[in-house]
Amino acid sequence: MINKKSLHSTINLNISENHNLLYYNIPKEIVQKLDLNDKDLLEYDIREDNFFVRKKGSQSLPVNTNNNIFSGLLVERNITRNNTVLRTNLPKEVAQPLIIAKGDQVEITIEGKVIVGRKISSKE
Repeated sequence: MINKKSLHSTINLNISENHNLLYYNIPKEIVQKLDLNDKDLLEYDIREDNFFVRKKGSQSLPVNTNNNIFSGLLVERNITRNNTVLRTNLPKEVAQPLIIAKGDQVEITIEGKVIVGRKISSKE
């Protein structure tokens, strides 16, 4: 019996920079799973070496965590449209502690309706 609906595939994202802000494109799978559009806001939280993202207003939490995710200070970012692709700014409150910079690669998975991300490589 399956009691949790979640996408357990891993997606790698490249971090880009525009006007000294870090950005990443939101893959179509995530746009569909979280029902996102360019008028939505994303909430970010960070714990240890992971960052967590969910659609603002969602009460979803990651499946395997007990770290009070999304219970403290939340950082919000807009979703923007770049041609036909949705993208968002990676907040400095997330990028700096995890040492994420332009050219880095981030690995994300979806747990329920929460994106869990972590840095996997650095620019050379």
